[in-house]
Amino acid sequence: MLLTLGQGAVLVTTDTNMITQMQDRSLELFETYGLPAVLVLLIVFIGYLASGWAAKSILGACSKAKLDLTLGKFIARMAK
Repeated sequence: MLLTLGQGAVLVTTDTNMITQMQDRSLELFETYGLPAVLVLLIVFIGYLASGWAAKSILGACSKAKLDLTLGKFIARMAK
């Protein structure tokens, strides 16, 4: 809806239909890109935690096998 204020000035009022369309489009974009991005970040975080667990396990196994500490740390970091 357009309102003229005089001397050629035009004021544009908000249209509820346009706002609803923008909200629908925003929700559609979030569902398309937002949720997969959140899932990817969650998977990366879980992988990071699992790699830390694996590195600790490998370092513990290397110490138990009386392997050189430097070599054990190297192998553990390679796993991470």
